Amino acid sequence: MAVKGPWGNQPSSPQQPKQPPKSPPRGPQSSNSSQDWDEFIKRSQDRFKGMMGNQRPHDNPVKLWTLGILIAVVLWLFSGFYIIQPGERGVILRLGKFERTTTPGANYHLPTPLESLLRVNVEKVNTEAVGFSSNGTSGRRKSNTQSEADESLMLTGDENIVDINMEVQWNIKNAKDYLFSVRDEAAENTIKSAAESAVREVIGRITYTDALLGETRAENALAIRKQIQEILDSYHMGVNVLTIQIKKIDPPAEVIDAFRDVQSARADREKDINQAEAYRNDILPRARGNAAKITQDAEAYEKALLAKSEGESQRFESVVSEYQKSPQVTKDRMYIETLESIYGGMNKLMVDKQATGNGIMPYLSLPELTKKSPSPSSSPSN
Repeated sequence: MAVKGPWGNQPSSPQQPKQPPKSPPRGPQSSNSSQDWDEFIKRSQDRFKGMMGNQRPHDNPVKLWTLGILIAVVLWLFSGFYIIQPGERGVILRLGKFERTTTPGANYHLPTPLESLLRVNVEKVNTEAVGFSSNGTSGRRKSNTQSEADESLMLTGDENIVDINMEVQWNIKNAKDYLFSVRDEAAENTIKSAAESAVREVIGRITYTDALLGETRAENALAIRKQIQEILDSYHMGVNVLTIQIKKIDPPAEVIDAFRDVQSARADREKDINQAEAYRNDILPRARGNAAKITQDAEAYEKALLAKSEGESQRFESVVSEYQKSPQVTKDRMYIETLESIYGGMNKLMVDKQATGNGIMPYLSLPELTKKSPSPSSSPSN
């Protein structure tokens, strides 16, 4: 009678009781390594035949299906391994619902359809154009770069119109919020709309002149970036605004020529003002120096004149004092000093009165006398 085992029908012939495998003797082995290997393979085959009931695999389809299912299950489980590249984030969905966010490196999720993986590049810099469209920007694409009047024309705080073209550069900072807060096809349009709203609000707070001046362009760009970020954060979009690049900010095309004339006149005015200030900075220090020199010379002359007057006054007082002591002697001395000061530097000719008596006229050769003894104070005649 055939005996049915767990692996199918057993052969009708009685089986000999299986001998347990002999353990190799301890100590040094007498057989070589090839004989041991052959014996191991033979024992393995005997064990496999015992498990299969001494039947070939194709004789039992149930076993084949079981083996195939096991292999499929193993492969299915291994399909959950994945690698997130640097600069990416993995978003795991369990039965279509957000489960977790994974970071770069090797990760695992339950195989499909239990869990699925969405990859999001968080380091890619995206660009959205406002006021113009081109092939290089996201959003509405056009073949050639051209201005869009409905986006670029904006009203300033003093009710003037300016034409603005700018680019918004952004990336993803939160993969979950970016995927589930706004529909993917609407994310770029939402960023574009937020940028238009922010730039209109900032331009509406400043004057026409401040909007067009290049000195305030960087400050205006920072204000626009802050406003856009606040709007997107209120939507929980998971987007980070990196920079705002203002490409162009001009008056409308209809009045740009007149504006350029005004700008040219303003530049000429600034040039004239700078030249006048340079001339003033040059002439004023020199004028102040000359005035200081004249003042110092006048003060020195004043001091010298006062000193001379004081000296003459003291001299006069001393003369008066001497005159009061001996009037005649003082008078004679002053007379002699006066004559000395008058005749001291002059040529003198002495004539004896006795020589002119008895009708004799002395002959005086005045030119020769003056030539021999010229006066120190006299100068040669021309």
